[in-house]
Amino acid sequence: MAAVVLAAGVSARLGHPKQLLTWEGEPLLVHVVRQALGARVDPVVVVLGHRFGEIAQALEPLVDSAAGRLRLVYNPSYLEGGQSSSVRVGVGALPGGAAGVVILLCDMPLVRADHIDALVARYEELRSTRGERLIIVPVCRGRRGHPVLFGRGFFGDLAKVQGDQGGRALLRAHPEAVVEVPAGEEVLLDL
Repeated sequence: MAAVVLAAGVSARLGHPKQLLTWEGEPLLVHVVRQALGARVDPVVVVLGHRFGEIAQALEPLVDSAAGRLRLVYNPSYLEGGQSSSVRVGVGALPGGAAGVVILLCDMPLVRADHIDALVARYEELRSTRGERLIIVPVCRGRRGHPVLFGRGFFGDLAKVQGDQGGRALLRAHPEAVVEVPAGEEVLLDL
């Protein structure tokens, strides 16, 4: 199971890259990536765009300590198409044998490794009977949150997503594939 962290945005409303805002004493993106590295996913692909060099430099200590599990990729189209262009770049950077991908947002610092692991565990439970066209999504108080796990059977669909919704359109288009996992409100809260 792999993970993709979407972190290419401009953060125009903040006037400062949200990826570099301080959260618990470190840049927000470092915190989010550290949680992903603590989960049962390998590799963790971080999709960067705006201010690539500066943000990549903030991640250098994790790159050095992640023993090859962390990959930084550049989205040259980060100004076009919102999240979808980063989803396409991230999925395109996954290894051929990935069973699925957990897509995380860089502005959700309350998501922990155990949230990611709960999605992976549910996918592994169901994969042998339902196949690889599964979407595992956390739910709190009837609302769907993040991160979202897409089974390998959806990689082709993810490679074609458009607009600012990333993979959300696939949840609406394939309700039969969606499995909800109860979670706390951390999966709903972003910056």
